[in-house]
Amino acid sequence: MSNGLPQTIAILGAGNLGQAMAQGWLDRGQLPASQLILTRHRTGILRAFAERGVSVTADNLDAVSRATILILAVKPDKVEEVIKGILPRLREDHILVSAATGISIADMRTGRRVIMPCSGPCRTPL
Repeated sequence: MSNGLPQTIAILGAGNLGQAMAQGWLDRGQLPASQLILTRHRTGILRAFAERGVSVTADNLDAVSRATILILAVKPDKVEEVIKGILPRLREDHILVSAATGISIADMRTGRRVIMPCSGPCRTPL
């Protein structure tokens, strides 16, 4: 993941999937804690990450304003709500990545770059 660029990644919705991604990057030294922001309504659950130097917040807008790469790791029924909530702070240089299942690129359409990761065959309708 490290390409020499000081890009900050915000994981919006750091539940099980978001925490697993963050844990993997940190444990493997692929991303310094200072370049990672985790959001979740109940931030106390993320205490161990905060103790490692990761920025933890309940404020998605704050996270979006400080990051370049945004990973939506929320449940599929929350994607639209989260996107609408962060639209005021989305910039042209943001890269928006969805880790939500069953969400198409059309569902994510914001006019920004959108990446839909797939593990195995991608069956998400484009």
